[in-house]
Amino acid sequence: GIRHVERSRGLGDVYKRQMLSVMKTDTIVGWYSAAYSIIHGFSLISSSILATLFPLLSRQYNENKKDLFKNVFFKTMLTLIIIASAIIILAMLWGNSIIKFIYGIQYFNSIQIFIILCWANLFIFLNNLTGVTINAINKQKVNLAIVICGAAINISLNLLLIPKYGAIGAAVATVFTEFVVFLTGFFFVSKLISKDSEKLTFETQRR
Repeated sequence: GIRHVERSRGLGDVYKRQMLSVMKTDTIVGWYSAAYSIIHGFSLISSSILATLFPLLSRQYNENKKDLFKNVFFKTMLTLIIIASAIIILAMLWGNSIIKFIYGIQYFNSIQIFIILCWANLFIFLNNLTGVTINAINKQKVNLAIVICGAAINISLNLLLIPKYGAIGAAVATVFTEFVVFLTGFFFVSKLISKDSEKLTFETQRR
């Protein structure tokens, strides 16, 4: 469930840091890593919520309780959006203080990176949800295809943005990649829910 989603993102983060190290300096890698470490901490919030959701969604789907499945998915999505939005507001208002408190004034250049990555955090929360949902209905190959697509986009954007913009470019690449992955995953889940709802309505009418 959630561990597979996090593992693929973790591998992408390692690769991004390697690209920063090759194209820029270890100092810039440190700025990015400091900001991303906080984002990773925030992502544990969604992970803890979704850890209990995987078996529930799987059971509801297999037992053909599609309305309950749909309600749980969208209510969880709303909860995650509210939490992630609060984090964005927190970062925009006190990002400066957060970075200085945790890392000190020497990581001043991590502040802007941190604020940008907080927008990525919104989509990370939602991608954790769509990833868990897709796995819960035994469509792991779809998740794999989405991850591969996201990795290709991320690598391309990193190659384009890091040479000129450094860690800021890497952060922007992360936001855009997570956004595209969310759109793809949400499209699949929405299509599945819509299809199942139409099927359920048709069967009800036949009865």
